Amino acid sequence: MSDKAPTSPTTGQDEMTERPQSPSNPYVEPDDERQEEILRRMTGAQRLRIGFEITEFALNLARAGIRHQYPGLSDEEVREKLRERLYS
Repeated sequence: MSDKAPTSPTTGQDEMTERPQSPSNPYVEPDDERQEEILRRMTGAQRLRIGFEITEFALNLARAGIRHQYPGLSDEEVREKLRERLYS
């Protein structure tokens, strides 16, 4: 195992290095300014829909991981494992 910090596959830079903050918003990284602009142009309903879609994607990914880890589980057992992961 290496003591070297992980590097980004695209930039080769140390992933642990803190990125500079945006002058307009100290909580948004400069790489995210375009995304912030796009989100600000959306309606609240559009942003909410995206949030629901991201949540559904994450839940589906977690279910797939559970099914991969425990291939013989029933649907109900998968739901129980998911509840354990979410609320334990």
